[in-house]
Amino acid sequence: MFYDHSHPRIKEAEISEQMVRIYFNNHARSKAAANAFQLMDLLEIPHEPKKIRLQDQFTLGCF
Repeated sequence: MFYDHSHPRIKEAEISEQMVRIYFNNHARSKAAANAFQLMDLLEIPHEPKKIRLQDQFTLGCF
């Protein structure tokens, strides 16, 4: 889930027309793509809805 404490700072940068780049950590449990879409919704940034399959993966499994 996206942490709301960053939201006011992002909105402030948007108002002052600064370029903002946000990176999401995409390790096994981070769900970076889903978090990015949540942030886009929160900031009212238009985007095409995408179905994202989330999976909790604790190990890489057997090879």
